[in-house]
Amino acid sequence: MLEVLRKLVRGENLYAVLLSSSFLLLYVLFQTTSIFGGDAGDLVSAAFVHGVAHPPGYPLYTFIGWLLTLLPFSTVAWRVGLLSSIPGAATIGILFLVLKKYNVKTLPAIVAVTTLGVSYLFWLYSSVAEVFSLHVFFVVLLLFFLQLFVETRKNKYIYLSALIFGLSLTHHHTILFIVPGYLFMVYPHVFEIKNKLTVFGRSFLLFFLGLTPYIYVFLAASTNPAVNWEAPTNLTGFIRLVSRAVYGTFSTGSFHPFNKLDRYFQLSNVVNTLLLDFTNAGLILIG
Repeated sequence: MLEVLRKLVRGENLYAVLLSSSFLLLYVLFQTTSIFGGDAGDLVSAAFVHGVAHPPGYPLYTFIGWLLTLLPFSTVAWRVGLLSSIPGAATIGILFLVLKKYNVKTLPAIVAVTTLGVSYLFWLYSSVAEVFSLHVFFVVLLLFFLQLFVETRKNKYIYLSALIFGLSLTHHHTILFIVPGYLFMVYPHVFEIKNKLTVFGRSFLLFFLGLTPYIYVFLAASTNPAVNWEAPTNLTGFIRLVSRAVYGTFSTGSFHPFNKLDRYFQLSNVVNTLLLDFTNAGLILIG
């Protein structure tokens, strides 16, 4: 056990631990003790009453959030907010390790992840009760393990990736948009896997194991909690919840008019947000 700890806290891993620890301290110190806005009220309330949050339900987030509400200190909003500060800080350290695996020198890697950590949106969503910080954590963690597979060809990293991908789908479905990038990354090395049927079979089992937090949705809904979107006590309600039938699949809700052309005009908002976060100099460096 001590030998494992020594390996974890030396070299690049030591930098990662120090970065994550430093940002965790910052995020926790500045973490909001009240409801910030947006979906925070719904998420915190659903966690507190052991309920079902707005579509697609966020079962992993809500269940862990409920466990955090049992902590005996600070406000409920602050406790659930730990699901933002802890993954946010962990993301910084893991991303540093990812950059090192792409042969980025230590100082530029530290500058890069520190810049991300103090950028407006990343800091915000690491300090308030929201779903985005945990989502980004899963994105980066998957990238890290897949890169380890590419480097070592060890099947255990495929298994870990399958499990994490399943868990990520019980949180934020937009990770599906990144799947093509992941596949492009590992595809050339898939042919080198020995006993492919066994490896893929185990991977599928671990993927479905990662989906098990969805059981929480049925269990929570069955108690008829105060927050119970779509009341998914049966398959129909569950499908409506996961598919965002009422809340809106590609919009904030079915109660908003949907105009496909508006999506193109909203690209200017994306550009303005990037400029606000990183400035012109930052965008040039990113490019």
